[in-house]
Amino acid sequence: MLLLDAIYLLSLAMAFPWLVWRRIRYGKNRRGLGQKLFGLSPLDPSGKPVVWLHAVSVGEVNLLPALIQQLKTRLPNFGFRVSTTTESGYDQAVAKFGIDRVFFCPADFSWAVRRAIRRVRPSLLILSELELWPNLLAECERQNVPVALINARMSDRSYARYRALRWFSAGIFRRLNLVCAQTGEYANRFASLGVPPGRIIAAGNLKFDGANTDRNASHIVNLVQAVGLAGTERLFVAGSTQPEEDRIVLEAWLSVRELFPDLQLVVVPRHPHNADAFCQMLAGRGLPFIRRSWEGKQDPAKPAIMVVDVIGELPAWWGLATIGYVGGSMGKRGGQSMIEPAALRVPVSFGPCTWNFRDVVKQLLAAQAATVVHNASDLARFLNTNLQNPELMSETADRAMRIIEEGSGSGQATAAAIARLLAAPESLEHQAKAAA
Repeated sequence: MLLLDAIYLLSLAMAFPWLVWRRIRYGKNRRGLGQKLFGLSPLDPSGKPVVWLHAVSVGEVNLLPALIQQLKTRLPNFGFRVSTTTESGYDQAVAKFGIDRVFFCPADFSWAVRRAIRRVRPSLLILSELELWPNLLAECERQNVPVALINARMSDRSYARYRALRWFSAGIFRRLNLVCAQTGEYANRFASLGVPPGRIIAAGNLKFDGANTDRNASHIVNLVQAVGLAGTERLFVAGSTQPEEDRIVLEAWLSVRELFPDLQLVVVPRHPHNADAFCQMLAGRGLPFIRRSWEGKQDPAKPAIMVVDVIGELPAWWGLATIGYVGGSMGKRGGQSMIEPAALRVPVSFGPCTWNFRDVVKQLLAAQAATVVHNASDLARFLNTNLQNPELMSETADRAMRIIEEGSGSGQATAAAIARLLAAPESLEHQAKAAA
C-alpha cells in the first residue's frame, strides 16, 4: 500500500499543472477535495446497515435507480449510499437520489479509502463495470466488507493488460466476492484472471434494463416544452460526439439538407465544454445555430442547428430523434452507448470503433438493426437511405427495440445475487473454494 501511495503521489505531482489548468479553464475539480483526498465522506446518521454503490460518472449513475429499486425489495432494512468520481456524475446522482445519499469516492490513497470505509460503514461495496482500485479493495478485505462488481465487462484491450500484469492483478481479482458479468465470455475472462468461478455469474447488461422505451415519458415531454418544439419535427440527433466527429456530422447533414430541408440537426457533445469550438466553427461558416444553454426558445418554423451544451439531456433528445448517430466511435474511445436510441426506435448509426459495446453492436448488426459509418459520405448515405424510405426506417427501428426488450432482466439477476451474498457470504466463499 505504501508503494502504491508513493506512485499515486508522484502521479498527482506530475499532473498538478494540468489539474490546475482544468480548474481554471473548465471549473473542474473544485468540489469534494476533502472527500477525494482524505476520505471525509459524510457520516450516515440513519443507523441502518448500508450498501455503498460506486458509479464513475453520468452513464453509470443512470444505471442505479432501477437496480436500487430491485435491491430495496430484497433488502428492505438497508440504506443506500452512492459515490461518484466526476462532478457531472455527482450532480446527476444528487438529482436522482438526493444530496444526503451522495458523495465523492475517495482517491485510491490508503488513508483516504480507510477513513471513507469507516465513515460510510458499508455492509457491501458495489462497483460498476470495471472500476477496480487496489487500495480500496485491500482495505475492504481488511475491514471485512465484501465487494461486488456489477454490469462487468472485460474488453480485449483490458484483458490483455491484466494478463500481462497478472503478477499484480491476480491479487485484485481474488478480492472480488461477486462478479455479475454482462456475458458468458466476460465471465470466463474474469475467471481466468483470478476470480474464483463460484463467485461469477453471467447476469446480462444492466443498460438494457434501464433503457426507456416510452417516447411520451415526462423528461421527453418536458424537453419539448422547454425548447419550444412541437414534437413533430424531423431531428437528426448526434449524441456523445467527440470534437473530430462534430465536423463529420455537420458535413453529412449539410449534404442531405437540400433533399430534406426540414431536417434539423441536434449535436450533443460528450463533454459540454467541447461545444465552444463547434459553435465557433458554425459561426465561421455563417450557419445559424442555437445553444441549449441560451435563454429563450427556438423557432420551430425555422430550420436550425441545436448545440446541447448542458449535462444529462441526451436521453430526452433520443426520444425526439427521427434518426441518429452515436459518437465516440470514430476514434480511440471505443464508442458510447447505442442502447438508449435503439430502445426508443431511433434508426441508429455509429463509427467502426465500438469495442466498449462490442456485444451490443454485434447483436444490432446481426439483426440489421444498425449501420456502421466510416466518414461523412457514409453518414450522408445512411441519412439519405433511411429518410427516403420510411418503411425501411421503421422496420430497422423495430428490430433494434426488440433486441433491447429481449435483453432485459439483468437487474433482477444482479439484485438476487447481491441479496444472496449479503445473506450468506460464507456460502459464496464455500462455492468459490469448491470450484477452485
